[in-house]
Amino acid sequence: FIRLFFKEHPITIIGESETQTLGVHLDIYQKNFKIINKWDSENNPIQIYVNNYVLNDLWAKRHWNSLGVSKRLRIRLKRKDVKYYAAFNRLNNALEVGSLQARYVFTWRYLSAYLNRWREILLYINIIVLRLVGRKFKYEDYLPSR
Repeated sequence: FIRLFFKEHPITIIGESETQTLGVHLDIYQKNFKIINKWDSENNPIQIYVNNYVLNDLWAKRHWNSLGVSKRLRIRLKRKDVKYYAAFNRLNNALEVGSLQARYVFTWRYLSAYLNRWREILLYINIIVLRLVGRKFKYEDYLPSR
């Protein structure tokens, strides 16, 4: 399901340094990547420019959410592709916390922690139901009244 969302929407991460600039063309749908020397807006609609030091660090230490918050990050995309970049960023965050792997999600410890947060679970269910019936999400509706 997640991979299908990225069909025909590859992500290109461009690592920049003083000595070398290379791109990594990620095709999440096809589950592959390739190193590229040239890119353009037509074939690589979502471009993420980041310093090679940051890129090496996040791959070595596997803290993928650092990509989205890096101060050395530049993103080049069209307005229609913003949702794909946002989904890619969420995917990186989920990958880091381990919520994509069922063996980590369906443990007694994980589930018992969520049982203690039952109000939050009800809130999520409420938001999902309201979205399914066509209501827009309004953050203000969930804040305490002043």
